[in-house]
Amino acid sequence: MSLTFDEIHVGMHVRNVVADVPGRVTYKGPPGFEVAYADDPDFPRSFPVHGAKHFERDLTGDLAAHPAVQKHGDGVSSAELADFTSTLSQLAADRVLTVGHQDYGQGQRQRFEGLSGPDLAREMLEEAADAINYLAMAAIRMLALTAAMEEQ
Repeated sequence: MSLTFDEIHVGMHVRNVVADVPGRVTYKGPPGFEVAYADDPDFPRSFPVHGAKHFERDLTGDLAAHPAVQKHGDGVSSAELADFTSTLSQLAADRVLTVGHQDYGQGQRQRFEGLSGPDLAREMLEEAADAINYLAMAAIRMLALTAAMEEQ
């Protein structure tokens, strides 16, 4: 979802939807805002107020920069963990409003509302299978990384 100038704040991770490039807002004020792109962080680009429509919030960047991720292994408080889960939930909600809306939104209804019981059960099983596959991929990656760390 495109941002408005009022929604932008310094430190926010954003993605330029035109160039498909992630960055972070480094300045907001007259006459607009600046974004330092990940591939060239030392040279922020300036955008006018109306340029905000070319950006969307990059919650993946927000999650990677979150204190719970940054402090992992050194101690993460319950409050930081709760805030991380809240940010992750916001990512899920944003997906409902973007890709989910494009794929499943049907005006004032959602696609699942019109499914029969058996069709809904089938789709839920397919989604559960996909979730298991993603968890298996994550486990493979984590085990490979663990093995590489143990070799060092």
